Amino acid sequence: ALLGALPDLIIVQDQHGCVVDLHAANPELWWMPREKVFGRRLAEHLPPHVEAAFNEAQALVLGTGRMVHNSYSIDHPVRGTSFREFRMVPYGAGQTLTLIRDVTAQQLAELQRQQAVRQMQQAQKMEALGQLTGGIAHDFNNILASILGYTWLARQHPLVLSDPKLSEYLKIVTAAGERGRDLVQQLLTFSRRSNATTPDAIDPLPVVEEAFRMLK
Repeated sequence: ALLGALPDLIIVQDQHGCVVDLHAANPELWWMPREKVFGRRLAEHLPPHVEAAFNEAQALVLGTGRMVHNSYSIDHPVRGTSFREFRMVPYGAGQTLTLIRDVTAQQLAELQRQQAVRQMQQAQKMEALGQLTGGIAHDFNNILASILGYTWLARQHPLVLSDPKLSEYLKIVTAAGERGRDLVQQLLTFSRRSNATTPDAIDPLPVVEEAFRMLK
């Protein structure tokens, strides 16, 4: 009565793998009705990958006299996937006793914990990337401010005003600097995720044309 009240499934098998005793509060929950398993090989009620694990475990237990601990998963069309672990030990002459425990809840909890850890690690990576991006963007912004400032001063010089070609060159430099400033703003927006807004799409054609003019 005590063994039958346990939440685990306890199975005794002979040396041929046939079930000679079974204890469980509700064998049907284990997909092993008592009347269908007694006197028959346990492997007949298990998927091939689980059958192989049990056969290997019984051979090892009977050959060495040592306990074997293993785990497996089993799929059911209605109940879904269940995760189980078993411990098998020698039991009398040529017999083994196996305790099978359903660890589905623990396994799912562990999977959820691992997913939460991965999400936290990803968040930490994004935070570190945002800090790095923000630092680089601030430094680059200071450089661009100097470039744009001195370019503006140069464009006001009488020598530049009297030279259309030189004035055009400095105009291209200014345009490139302003594009760089817009890009820095997007980087700063990315680094401030709490106040982030959707970045604007950049048309690559003006950038290509500008680079082509500078190369000429």
